[in-house]
Amino acid sequence: MTRMLLINPPLTDVSGPYPAVAYLAGYLQEIGQLVEVADASLMVVKRLLSRDGLTRLFPALRDGPPAAGPVARFLDHAEWYGRVIETAVRCLQGGDQGALALAARRGYFPPLLDPLAHWARVALYNQRDHEARLGELTETQRLRLGAADPLQFAFGTVGEADAARYRASLLLADVASVIRERLDPDFHLHAYASRLVRELPTFAPLEARLEGAPTLLDQIIDEVADDLWLRHTPDVIGLSLPFAGTVYGALRLARRLRVHHPDLVVVLGGGWVNTSLRNLRDPGIFDYVNFITLDDGERPLRCILEHVEHRRSIEDLKRTFVRTGGTVRFCDAAREPDVPLASVGTPTYRGLPLGEYLDYPVTLEPRARHWRSRWNKLTLAHGCYWKKCAFCDVSLDYIGRYEPAAVDVLIRRIRQLVDETGERGFHFVDEAMPPALLKRLSERLIDEQIDIAWWGNVRFDAALESMAPLLARAGCVAVTGGVEAASDRLLQLMAKGVTLRQLARVTHALATAGMSVHAYLIYGFPSQTAQETVDALEYVRQLFNAGCLHSARWHQFALTAHSPVAAAPDRFGITIVERSPAPFANYVLEYEEPGGISHERFGQPLAAAVARFAVTGGDVRPAHEWFPFPALPTTHPPDLVATFLRTEANR
Repeated sequence: MTRMLLINPPLTDVSGPYPAVAYLAGYLQEIGQLVEVADASLMVVKRLLSRDGLTRLFPALRDGPPAAGPVARFLDHAEWYGRVIETAVRCLQGGDQGALALAARRGYFPPLLDPLAHWARVALYNQRDHEARLGELTETQRLRLGAADPLQFAFGTVGEADAARYRASLLLADVASVIRERLDPDFHLHAYASRLVRELPTFAPLEARLEGAPTLLDQIIDEVADDLWLRHTPDVIGLSLPFAGTVYGALRLARRLRVHHPDLVVVLGGGWVNTSLRNLRDPGIFDYVNFITLDDGERPLRCILEHVEHRRSIEDLKRTFVRTGGTVRFCDAAREPDVPLASVGTPTYRGLPLGEYLDYPVTLEPRARHWRSRWNKLTLAHGCYWKKCAFCDVSLDYIGRYEPAAVDVLIRRIRQLVDETGERGFHFVDEAMPPALLKRLSERLIDEQIDIAWWGNVRFDAALESMAPLLARAGCVAVTGGVEAASDRLLQLMAKGVTLRQLARVTHALATAGMSVHAYLIYGFPSQTAQETVDALEYVRQLFNAGCLHSARWHQFALTAHSPVAAAPDRFGITIVERSPAPFANYVLEYEEPGGISHERFGQPLAAAVARFAVTGGDVRPAHEWFPFPALPTTHPPDLVATFLRTEANR
């Protein structure tokens, strides 16, 4: 039988395995396929963040012109970093009480390379304050501050174990920042070379990087590829590419494996492929892979395996790109439908070292600590029950085709995952959790006394207000959801289906029931004015102040090719910049907004403000004062959210 290896490529989130390979493995095992899973991302990070890894890193950092600033200070403490790096990793993996005890000792880790960067991370100052302090300090003062205990600047009183893990997290951040500054500007512990592939009209730049002089990280990826071959000797490998930061690492793995094992069949799929390669015509990528699939992977992968075993023609593949005769061909003649959600099987983590993932980065803000932890991943529904938001890829299958799972199926999968992993934490992933399904699932969890902690993404649907106590009783500890542009006009324009009043009411109900509430926010939506941006910040400040939110994050609007905005740009007052269709990646579109404002300048002040709000539970500073340029005061009354909550309470 064909031996299949499913791989999480470098670099993805080191706090836990990305769930795609676990889902595909569960399905393939269900149909009797011989399949194993591996996390190359974790393997690369562990190899780099080790005594041996730093021993290889230090000579590379010393090459070239004399080091200065943080890099020089890092090299001055090279032996110290090499001695403690594995303790830091063990702290973030959890369970090693000796490592935690060592890391909790003040002075065990080297001083921070840049304490002001640390201050910015914990958001004790807004952007303007931070820049002023940076300008005021001399180099000597910076060095003195670097020797201070970083926790004196952090979020209040924390336990010894949390302090140890936080120090360990900062140590790893220092290593990553030095690599970026001196060796590889594309390196992050959660992504690699994402800038290179974010918008790539042809494959040529990627190929040049793959065939160029290898970096230290490239060498480590090659070594991990060799280890994977020796351990698994697969006939077929599947690489799931959820984000841009995994593309280069996946192709690097494929390159190494195929150089030494040319008969190996390589399949690509995943979220980045589904959004960016739908119009693929550049054949260059097929020097590294054999097949590229779109959308749900179960049926396309099964068809490919049957083709490899000579039981299916290449024409009868499903949603799969191949190269024939030097050109790219899309094969989609398979008659079999996609696998229903009820039949995809339970995701399986067998073969993955669950105890070795790193809780990174660590935050000391109590309500946000669990976001970086490892959770069992489970999908409640395929697609989105709302599927109307103008900024979203609603035309694609993974959002547009809505199919909820039956509660019986979900309960069975929950029990199976608890038995397999021994863990009772669940993250319900993909699109917004449907309220009606949440209600039925919560009632079953309570009735059958299944004690799990869980969280996931929601639309702040009006139905959730009355359901909040039920969800909390059933184990819901947190929710994330879109407050988006925080403007009634813009929420209506983007067809979000909520209002400011509803957002305040629902978030307050969820928070009051004991859940952590995180908001996703958008700035720079077409036609958004500077005044609306200031008003949005004021509204968000009041949500924090009223206890409705515990954390939030702003994202600048990006026009994606599969969104309603792209389908009808005139309706949103923008003009898409015409260009020839890209033969390779073509996802984020350029556009012009006649009479629009420069939205980029709002990004850092907005981020600094909500980071501060998460610490203080709001703030008293007027919203317009967060911006280091002239901005008009808010038009919102100071008690807008309080009025919304009082109005509802008195009904």
